[in-house]
Amino acid sequence: MKHQQASEPMDRRVEDGLQRGRPVEIVVDGLPVPAFEGESVAAALLAAGTRVLRTTARHGAPRGLYCGIGLCFECVMIVDRRPNVRTCQTPVRDGMQVETQQGEGRWPDAASRSCRRAGA
Repeated sequence: MKHQQASEPMDRRVEDGLQRGRPVEIVVDGLPVPAFEGESVAAALLAAGTRVLRTTARHGAPRGLYCGIGLCFECVMIVDRRPNVRTCQTPVRDGMQVETQQGEGRWPDAASRSCRRAGA
């Protein structure tokens, strides 16, 4: 299966009948992706044409948005260096760093783990 990149120029958003928040930009796998305040990370990626949000640990199978309400955990990605973030429940923020999650997701280093335990 071909991995679709966030850089696709197509925008699949509905244009009529709704109000949008302020335009912002998130960075996904190093590439800029347009978004709007008030929409979820998963919605912004779906609108940009990105379908694969993570791969499974065992077989590397692609996974994407499934339930859209935070129950299935198929949409987890690394958001601002935090693994296993449910992107369907996470609102975009200007400059947010998002990465496709490979497998179970790991904290980047020991310093992050000690900060997490300390409640930072």
